[in-house]
Amino acid sequence: MEATCSEDVSPPAEHTRRSELLRIAAEVFSRAGYSGTSLRDIADAAGILAGSLYHHFPSKESLAIELISAFHTEIDALADVPEKDAAHPLTGIVEFAEQVGRIAERHRAAVQMCRYDAPSSATEALSTLVRREPLGLNSRWAKLLNDARESGAIRAEVDPPMLRTVLSGAVLDLALLAGPDPTVGLVRSLTSLLLHGLATDRRAPARLDASAASRIAADHVTTWSALAAATGEGRRDLILATARQEFARRGYEATTIRDIAAASGVRPSSIYRHFTSKQEILTGIVERFSRFLLAGYEAVAGARSTAAERLDALCRLMASAGSLFQPEFVIVKDWWRVLNSPADAPPEDNATRLRLLESVISDGIAAGEFVRPRDPALLAVAMRATLWVPLGDSASAQRHVFLRQCLLDGAASAEERESIQSL
Repeated sequence: MEATCSEDVSPPAEHTRRSELLRIAAEVFSRAGYSGTSLRDIADAAGILAGSLYHHFPSKESLAIELISAFHTEIDALADVPEKDAAHPLTGIVEFAEQVGRIAERHRAAVQMCRYDAPSSATEALSTLVRREPLGLNSRWAKLLNDARESGAIRAEVDPPMLRTVLSGAVLDLALLAGPDPTVGLVRSLTSLLLHGLATDRRAPARLDASAASRIAADHVTTWSALAAATGEGRRDLILATARQEFARRGYEATTIRDIAAASGVRPSSIYRHFTSKQEILTGIVERFSRFLLAGYEAVAGARSTAAERLDALCRLMASAGSLFQPEFVIVKDWWRVLNSPADAPPEDNATRLRLLESVISDGIAAGEFVRPRDPALLAVAMRATLWVPLGDSASAQRHVFLRQCLLDGAASAEERESIQSL
């Protein structure tokens, strides 16, 4: 029978009960998202009355603060651990990525709130905590990569800040995508992919640029350039184009229908003639972007080119999308959060693009163009996470060169490639 007052519960039992409730809250937050979870939902999952939950936690926000604080504490502790001499110049990078992945796996709810589910209507304490930069973690990544580069283990032409951004972002995202599977398997696929690359032989950039797949990708990018800047002829298109900029600038939650109306020069009532809610506007923006992206994927994947050429062309598409559709890369995070399912949410185009990516990888393995990974499915998920990491204001050509260098050839120097396969 549940205790009715604090005197009935000894301190050790109280601590154990709080820990169990935090674990249950983390599971509910991961499943439904912060905004979609109430204290009653957590109490129901714990099999207690909501009033009993208040005995341990005064609010939903207090639960979130404890979960995120625990994540930051463990990450900070890892970043502060003195480095050990690695047996191989790149072993430190691989092992550190796996350690971060394991921590992220234990704190999936916190990672989700920090990366996709940041509550807009929160106290300053929670808002600050969610948006806190893991400076120690970033510094450790930078040192590991710089040390590897200075030792000659990483090629001089590979951009270290971009590699650090992709590694740090993709490792955390993979913890959310792993579901019930161990995150470390995805992280190993990621580090193997970025360091070793897929191609069995390096191809000259000029040859890749001259392929049919590359020309198809370039044609889609040219079309995107016009589409990304266009507001359309009708009122509905104008509203979508304006909301696209306002959501990216202000954040989805902070933007109101009135804000969109003022920026587009229309009355709020006019917006409601075309959209029933702000979420429907968000859906329209993301689905429009997703259609453009899927059309490009389908055309490139079906091109009469080698698998390496097609994969490079997909890198060109994503590099250009990250530049031309930068607002969408920001807005997509709001889409996942609104739908409360970051890993498997619609649109269905997301799953279709993953299947196309897997097919290109499989074609390359069958043709002997790509190394045979331990698990091609894990590799495809790791590659998708890499392609979706925002790379700031860098030009699309710079992004494409970086993705080509890592995903095809690997960031490691030629002398290290054979050693990496055994890591």
